[in-house]
This record gives sequence, C-alpha cells and structure tokens, in this order.
Amino acid sequence: MNLKECDLVIVAQNPCLPTHHRFLHEAKKMGLKAQILDLGKYCFTIPNSSMARRKIAIPTKTKWALHRTMGINFDEFDLRVATELETQHFKISNPLPLMTALRDKVAQLQALHQWGIPVIPSLVVRGDIDGNNLASIQRFIRQSKHSRFILKTERGNQGLGVSLINGVDSLFSWLITLRATQDQRFILQSFIQEAQEYRVVMCRDQCMGVVEKQRQSLTNHNFKHNAQHTRFKLLKSSSHKRTTMIAWAQHLQEKMQADFLAIDFLMNKNNLTVLEIGLCPGFSEFERASKINVAGELLKNLFQ
Repeated sequence: MNLKECDLVIVAQNPCLPTHHRFLHEAKKMGLKAQILDLGKYCFTIPNSSMARRKIAIPTKTKWALHRTMGINFDEFDLRVATELETQHFKISNPLPLMTALRDKVAQLQALHQWGIPVIPSLVVRGDIDGNNLASIQRFIRQSKHSRFILKTERGNQGLGVSLINGVDSLFSWLITLRATQDQRFILQSFIQEAQEYRVVMCRDQCMGVVEKQRQSLTNHNFKHNAQHTRFKLLKSSSHKRTTMIAWAQHLQEKMQADFLAIDFLMNKNNLTVLEIGLCPGFSEFERASKINVAGELLKNLFQ
C-alpha cells in the first residue's frame, strides 16, 4: 500500500511485535487503511527545493503515524522518518518534541526530578574511574546503603541492556571495563530488592488501569519485570496504592500531554518512586489482564 493511501502508519523497528498487529486489527475494524513502516527497509528522498512539497495535496481527513520506537540503538533515523512523514501531512503520536525530549533514561530522570516526581537516585559517569569521578562513585555507594546495583543503558526496552551487579568489587570491575571499551552510555542505580513494581497506562487524560507486575514463576530468578518474564494482575479500584499512582500519572500527563503512555512505579515500604516513562509501550499483557481494548481506545481517541 502506498503511504499516500494510508490513514494510519505504524513506524516500527520490529514490525513483528504483537502490539503493532493489534493496531492493524483495530484499524481494519474502524475502516482505516493502515500499514507498518519497517524502519529497516525504508528510504525517502529530500527534494532540491521546497517547491516540490507543494505537489503533496493536503488530505481532507486526519492521518496519523504511530511512532513505535525510542532509538535504542542510538540511531536517530526514526526521527528523520517521522519528520519526513510530517511533510506528508501525517500527525505523529506521541508528539515528536516529547519523544525527542524524553528519548533516553537520563533525560527522563532529569525531567521527573524537575517536575518534583520521586525517582531512584542515579549516577551518570563519563571518563576515568579515578579522581573526582572515583570520589563521586564512592559517595554514591555510601549514600545508597546497598551492596547490589543496577546498571542500565541510557536507551533500552524489554529489559535489554540491564545488568544486576552483586557487590562493590564487581561494580568497579564493570565500571573500569565499560570505560576501557569507550561505552559509558549507562546509568547506575541501587537495586531495591524488597519492592513491588506497578504500571499505570494512560490514554490522554483517561487512566486505562493499574497493574501489578508479578513473576510468572517463583523459580524464575530473572530480576527484570519485562513482559517476557512477568504477568500482570489488575489492581482493584478501591486500592489506596492505585489511587496514589493514578494521581501521580495524571500529574505527569498534565506535564507531557502525551497521546498514550505507560508509567512504571516502584513501591518499597510505602515509598513510591517512578522507574520509567514508556512513550511507546507494548500492551498485550496489559490487555489480557485488564480486558480493555487498549489499541481500539487509542485509535478512537486519535481519529475521533
């Protein structure tokens, strides 16, 4: 299908994900012409004059491009494609300035801190592990009062690029190795073991639900709460935890004005922190747990 004929384009780095095909299914039910744009198999031209753009007729109805990648390979090609789609009169969801501003975990943590949202204290390191850097790392370790740490790449999803570090000696070994390989695009956080993780899904101003992330098996020792190793349990509407998280999520949505997002929370001894904001989250497990048609609700909101 030619893009000019599409009402909906799903811009994806992995076109086979179930979430993308949920969008195709719901779009078909709504009578929309939709297709997946595979970033690994796409090219576009840049004309020598802006005059050439005038040949593209302005559509009589709104067209949307769902931006379903966060550039985890530190490649900005997806942003260039989104800009190109804007010239073809597609609206981008989530809004491109928001996707760009919160593209990596460091940017997210800085934004959350500025908005007064509680986060897990984090350390960002560049350069040799000595001098002022060494003093900062040692101070971070003392203040964290933990002996286990999480090392995360600045960009990543589904738990990829996340490592659990046991002990200070192992931590320094990792830091020295990453410096030697010239790859310091990571953040360091304490590993909070006795904590429970939750997710709130928002569709514009509407809360779609709150779920608790649970390991699929007690024998599963994978510490990551990504979809591959986790099942979701819907929280009851009477839950105080649910009310608190929804309030924080609505506060964040007021700041971001996103079309669709997921916010991951961590609760430890009644202390609530925001782990991460997902601007193009998967939702297959959430749909199964909540019985809510997330894909359909999002498309209805966009095309209403």
